[in-house]
Amino acid sequence: GLAVFSKLAMALLWGVPSALIAAELVSAMPQEGGVYQWYRKGLGRFWSFQFSWLDWLTWFFDAAIYPPLIAAYIA
Repeated sequence: GLAVFSKLAMALLWGVPSALIAAELVSAMPQEGGVYQWYRKGLGRFWSFQFSWLDWLTWFFDAAIYPPLIAAYIA
């Protein structure tokens, strides 16, 4: 029960604000490129590349962590 509650709490506390931020940025700057374009507009080309690369790595490693966590939880 606590695991389900924590997942729902994380979805509400983390996911909803992130979705609202992304929706606001997409409506304000409707350009292809997403995060890179948002960083580029605010920080310039060099830092947009750096932050976009780090954002991509974060998603890559974050996605690799979830399958073992779910398998361990089920087992």
